[in-house]
Amino acid sequence: MIIFILTLLLFSILGTNLFKGKYNYCYKENVSKKMKSDILTMWDCVDFGGEWINPKANFDTTFNSMITLFTAVTTEGWVGIMWGGVDAAGFHLEPRRNYNYGYSVYFISFMMFCSLVILNLFVGVVINTNASEKNKMLNNHMLTPL
Repeated sequence: MIIFILTLLLFSILGTNLFKGKYNYCYKENVSKKMKSDILTMWDCVDFGGEWINPKANFDTTFNSMITLFTAVTTEGWVGIMWGGVDAAGFHLEPRRNYNYGYSVYFISFMMFCSLVILNLFVGVVINTNASEKNKMLNNHMLTPL
């Protein structure tokens, strides 16, 4: 468990350095259709009547990064988190589709390492403990009565 938490902390610190403030986007419900394509920054969004939204899965702090990566390691929605990182254009910039494919290496390496290696170590410990407890139970017939 300690190895998993330290690995999660390592990747969350790296994720905070890479993605801090980059997951924010403009909610364009109140913006006219003509102006939607002109929004490139947070200030454009606010000027044209949109709302600058910070999603729940973000990398703004190390703690938020750990929660986001823990969600990803459960393989629940990790693809959406990865594509949010690939679309991230910059701090206070509107996300652009497929802006930086290099960020996908971070997420894929995280998933490969944490999902396959760390969780398999955890499962191995559980199976080993189960086998040793089973062996202890099989030796109960050798106990003497009180």
